[in-house]
Amino acid sequence: MSVAAHSRPSRVHIDLRALAANWRLACRAAGPGRAVMAVVKADAYGHGAEAVALALQAAGCRHFGLAALEEALQLRRAGIRGELLVLGPVHPSHAAEAARARVSLSVWDRAYLSRAQRALRGHRGLPPLRMAIKVDTGMARLGFMPSEVPLALQGFARGSWPGLALASAFTHLACADERKAQATQAQLGAFVSLPWPAGLPLHAANSAALLRYPQSRLSMARCGILLYGAADPAWSPLARQQQPVLSLATQVVALRRLPKGRGVSYGHTFITRRPTTVATLAIGYADGLPRALSNKAEVLLGGRRCRILGRVCMDLCMADASAVPGVRLGQQAVLLGRQGQEQVTAREWAGLAGTIPYEVLCGFSARLPRELIGAGRA
Repeated sequence: MSVAAHSRPSRVHIDLRALAANWRLACRAAGPGRAVMAVVKADAYGHGAEAVALALQAAGCRHFGLAALEEALQLRRAGIRGELLVLGPVHPSHAAEAARARVSLSVWDRAYLSRAQRALRGHRGLPPLRMAIKVDTGMARLGFMPSEVPLALQGFARGSWPGLALASAFTHLACADERKAQATQAQLGAFVSLPWPAGLPLHAANSAALLRYPQSRLSMARCGILLYGAADPAWSPLARQQQPVLSLATQVVALRRLPKGRGVSYGHTFITRRPTTVATLAIGYADGLPRALSNKAEVLLGGRRCRILGRVCMDLCMADASAVPGVRLGQQAVLLGRQGQEQVTAREWAGLAGTIPYEVLCGFSARLPRELIGAGRA
């Protein structure tokens, strides 16, 4: 007996028209003459990397940021033609594979350059492996210390690593989304004061810096959360024009009328205080609905906000549908997105769960199908 694909009714919807609009917004923020790199790592923040990158390429994007070589190779196979920069670590044994696919790698260690160069020996006909110098100006994560950069630049100038080509340089701003302007200014100062060769592309700005610190835009900005419509609106008036790209919906799969005093879900952390109509929804924490939203978040049913009751289960959750006229089996419930005049956002979930929108968006599991809106017209 065969089972239909995606038999559960929960769906993630990806609005490619909103994505393209956010891309144009990022380009406006960057200003003329500057490029915008679309950060599409982590499956494009849970939105689906192939569909997102192809839509952005159609909209004019020519630079993409990834976290792993496998992500970059996936996009090459999907038809992405522009620059692919792996922002995270790649073992030097994969240098030839990266060069063959014309994928740029990040480097923050001179010894890595030597190992990557040795790994290229014996591979003939490869294009130069493009390298991006990463500088640690205050993140304490990855990067050359600023004092180490001049020696690395001298090595590239002397041709110390045949087969490797210096393509760009970048840093990561640790506090661009915080009220710590002094720290951001110090990082930018440390980065731009280095003896970079004339014309070398430089980038430092993430979405927050792109919107808040004009001096951070340099040659290019790396844009992630703004593209997906979940940037903090307080960062800039432009951020208030962003459009959420992802929405999430499911269906009511069971209804029951409970009297006062009945417990709901594991541990009975919610007890009914009055007769209550409980709607069971086909979505749980295995899909990406954070368990931390138990008894906190609201879903939209019939255009009304309905609070989740009790603990979110692995595959299901329950909501108070008492105020929804004519609630019925199979009725659509919106977890993220708009229904009627109401809207639930990833930022709202993040605030309730004590996290950030990035984590919310990256948390949706592969068992949730992604359905595209506006495909071919982004």
